[in-house]
Amino acid sequence: MSQPVEQPDHVMNLYNIARSLNLMHEEFGDKYPELVFILQSMEKAVEDCAAHFDGMEERVTE
Repeated sequence: MSQPVEQPDHVMNLYNIARSLNLMHEEFGDKYPELVFILQSMEKAVEDCAAHFDGMEERVTE
C-alpha cells in the first residue's frame, strides 16, 4: 500500500512569494531604488493571484 503524497499548498506558496518580494523591496530599496517599483508591482500581482485563488476576489479589485 502506498503512502499518501502530501500536496503543496499553492496559495500559501503565492503568499510566501509575495512576502519575500516585500522583504526584498524593503531590504534593497535604498541601495537599488530602481528595483522598488518592479518589486512592489510583482508583490501586488502575486498577492492578487493568491487572493483570487483563495476566494477573496474583492481583494483583487482594490
